[in-house]
Amino acid sequence: LLLKKSQTTGQLGVGGISRKSVAWIKSCPGDKYTASLSAMDRSIDNFGMIQVGDEIWACGGGDQDQTRSCEILSLKDGRWRPLEQKMNLPRIRPEMKVEGSKVIVQGGTTSE
Repeated sequence: LLLKKSQTTGQLGVGGISRKSVAWIKSCPGDKYTASLSAMDRSIDNFGMIQVGDEIWACGGGDQDQTRSCEILSLKDGRWRPLEQKMNLPRIRPEMKVEGSKVIVQGGTTSE
């Protein structure tokens, strides 16, 4: 996933999530986002991920609680927050896209 990051010097980069860990894999010059990304509160697998403006959205996957929810990482302060709304159907390995001001989570496994 291509992410943008910065601190004093700022950078563009490639970031990744592995279970609970979030890290920059490769960086290049930039100046808008934080260089420090916090770990997630819990481990998730089989989620969908997309960059939405200054945030990274990770939706679905993981355990029963996670299959209907999204966690949002702010690239400005490096902190996670849950999306208050839940998805109608559980999603495991979903595809995600942005259309206008909407984030669409579709496909994947939807049975409970």
